[in-house]
Amino acid sequence: MLDIEDIKQGIIEAQQYHLSTLERLNSIESNHLSGQVRSLQHSINHSILRPLEKAEMLISMIEELGAKNIPKALLDEWIEEVKTIQILTGDYADEESNS
Repeated sequence: MLDIEDIKQGIIEAQQYHLSTLERLNSIESNHLSGQVRSLQHSINHSILRPLEKAEMLISMIEELGAKNIPKALLDEWIEEVKTIQILTGDYADEESNS
């Protein structure tokens, strides 16, 4: 099974890291780079932050319903999604202390 608390902490750290990155991108004031900045912001939002939010929702549903009360096929699918999204969490605790 999954270590839910570790995954939740990883999600929080990844969200904090990427939200901080978005804030830094917002502070860039360059007409020359505006298109690239917007593209990167869009990628962070859609490719990283949204999946992390989805993982949070799945974990919440598993916790609320109880794993035993969710059909095995659905639970297995959700666990696979969370594991896939978990890759996005990396190790942001070290990154934050270095920035």
